[in-house]
Amino acid sequence: HGEAHVQQLAADCRRNGGLHGPEEPEVPWQARYDAVEPDGGQADCMEPAAVGSAGQAVGLHDDHAADPFGKPAASDVGSGSGVAALDANGCFAGAGAGADDDTFELSPSDFVWSEHPFNDGQEGNTAVLQGFEDEYARLSASTGGDMTELQLLRATLDLAGACVKNYALDRADALLGSALPECRRRGSPWDVKCLQDLATLRFKQNRQPECAELLEELAQRTPPHPVTLENLGTVYNSLGDHRRALECFEEAVVLKGGEPEKEDMWNIGIARKNLGELDAAVPMLQEALTYFMLEVPESPVTIAKVRESLADAMLASGDANLAAEEYGAAAELYAVHVGERSPLYGAAADGLSRALMEAGRPGEAFDALVAAVEVQASMDGIHPTPLYEQLERAIKLCETQAEAARASSAGDNGDGGGELAGNTTEGHMPESRPSVRMDPRLDLRRLAPAVAAAEENLRHRGLDEDANGGVVLQKMGQVLASCADTEMRADNGDLDTVRAHSQCAVRLLRQAQALMDEATRTGEADLADISVVTSMQISLLEARFGDVG
Repeated sequence: HGEAHVQQLAADCRRNGGLHGPEEPEVPWQARYDAVEPDGGQADCMEPAAVGSAGQAVGLHDDHAADPFGKPAASDVGSGSGVAALDANGCFAGAGAGADDDTFELSPSDFVWSEHPFNDGQEGNTAVLQGFEDEYARLSASTGGDMTELQLLRATLDLAGACVKNYALDRADALLGSALPECRRRGSPWDVKCLQDLATLRFKQNRQPECAELLEELAQRTPPHPVTLENLGTVYNSLGDHRRALECFEEAVVLKGGEPEKEDMWNIGIARKNLGELDAAVPMLQEALTYFMLEVPESPVTIAKVRESLADAMLASGDANLAAEEYGAAAELYAVHVGERSPLYGAAADGLSRALMEAGRPGEAFDALVAAVEVQASMDGIHPTPLYEQLERAIKLCETQAEAARASSAGDNGDGGGELAGNTTEGHMPESRPSVRMDPRLDLRRLAPAVAAAEENLRHRGLDEDANGGVVLQKMGQVLASCADTEMRADNGDLDTVRAHSQCAVRLLRQAQALMDEATRTGEADLADISVVTSMQISLLEARFGDVG
């Protein structure tokens, strides 16, 4: 079944082109689909794998570490400890070979860097990762950078896993790219390990078609295994094929003996939530969270991820305030253990923003949204779709508040919204309504630095060159146009700032229009209507700000 699933997945990805696939609340850029747990706990999807002598993928766990928070000794890294390889049943098969023996098999104990819990906050985690980088640099120098040296090859895979945990995705890409040719040459288990981790990386980079191709190759190289099915289920979820995702997760349970564990409750609960089976999903995710908190309290990042999943289900079922509590709790855990620049924190902040908006708490929603956009704009895995959605939500929050304030002001002045003359009860004045005041937090100018960072990041990665890029650039230009307008009307507005915002807005809108027109001309997408709107926005900007632009 696993190979059939993967072949269908590859076809789906190629047909949908990755970015244009079905959209649903749990899109790939959200933390729920992160492949590697930053706290070393059981991965909720696409975990990096150790492999046995039969080439079977086996998920790495941290139960071999006496102190899950302890920093691995430098002497352990890539040392080839001779731990026995895992056999086809996932059991140790016997004495392992030495570090310099080409027949040496991989085992979980060979990957101490990537198994580090990374629970020490942003600065602490960065310092630990830099220590691993320094040790790797010394090892690379001592071996002349020769990937045929087993010690360096293992260390390269190990450091790549640690980088993925810390969302240093560009660095992980470079490491895995340097190791892949030698891993392919050596064959199993090296190629399976490297392909598994590369699939994980591609998923985090929002490169789903490439992820599917790697999973297809893996399925052809390995016997059926729960990890493979769980990974497939995760990718199906990201493509919106939730029924097939549920089938994969349930098949994985069968392969593990038929009794669902807490990780299975988590996966299945998410699939059922995505299928709209909320009455089943919410209690299942609540039960999973309870088990995680009882059984792995030392894994706060894993617990935060489960809280996010529960919050997603609660929000989908209409419990916006309860969802906000869970998103907030997850964000607090991420802030402490991985820092506020982590994509994990950004995803929780985005969810919190959506829940607070639904709960009618716009000021708090905008605060959370600013934090989410700041993370999205600067992360290695930036993606046009979530950035567009976040900017659209920011505009909607501000416009809704402005409309309410205008309606209230009109009512106060007896202009359309107040009581009609003579419409009073004898002896009583009309009942007054409280005025709606603009919340100062709802200011798009707060997003201007993040928009600038996002523009540079998209350009650096070549994500501003197609239809998707054109659409998100149009939204970025719209935000900056509003920033210019707000700055112009402010009592202490600065003309230089108005000029900078308006010039940047016109430039982005022109670039966006050119991309959208090209997409329409070539048949990539019909963006003619939004192109017309963009043209109008450019004309209005030039008319309004021509004297300062």
